[in-house]
Amino acid sequence: MIVLFVGAILTCVTNCATASLATHPPTPPALQPAPQATDPELSASDLLHRGFELFHQDEDAAASQSFRDALGTGGLNDAGRSLAYWHIFVCEQSLGHQDVAAEALSSFVVAAQDVLQQAATGDDAEGFAVRFDLRRRLARARATLSAVWASHAAIVGRSITRPVLVYDDLEKDFFLQLAMPCAQTQHREVESPSALYSPLVERIDVRCDGDDETPRSFYFQTLHDPTL
Repeated sequence: MIVLFVGAILTCVTNCATASLATHPPTPPALQPAPQATDPELSASDLLHRGFELFHQDEDAAASQSFRDALGTGGLNDAGRSLAYWHIFVCEQSLGHQDVAAEALSSFVVAAQDVLQQAATGDDAEGFAVRFDLRRRLARARATLSAVWASHAAIVGRSITRPVLVYDDLEKDFFLQLAMPCAQTQHREVESPSALYSPLVERIDVRCDGDDETPRSFYFQTLHDPTL
């Protein structure tokens, strides 16, 4: 099953068109690919496939390098780059390299948005986006970057004037899973603030199971998703 999935994915990495789209703010600097592949005889697709093989063997460091080598060839399109950056993120996170993982995730967001924008216009990228569950992964990536940002700036998401910027409810849920103070919630109350604040900012109150303390509040502003 894994071989069939990888084979289907690889058929798209050189056949989908490219586009440009702004990144979701805020993001860390984009990860720079390796300047040159380790083996010049291997193509971008070969290196990507080798990265998958190493990834499924739990060889995270070697897999991450192979994905970076694939990027370094300059032969990957947006679909291929999104695959490479996502798996670099997973590998580096597993290795405990949080800064590198965040950089890879930032680059993934750019490539994934490009693919979804192409899919919205009827491009062949739609098939890839569905097989790779790209929209869900993009929501998780955006939420992860926002949670990292919020962890370094305590005011982010904690007041109506500094809401967390999200594109949909899925991204909001991912953020709460990452940023809320407990693994499970007893209840969530969603309140809309005064119309004085426009566009609308939403407040979600989170309380942990068995916690009698005052709920923790998070504020969100939903933006228009440019990939729809």
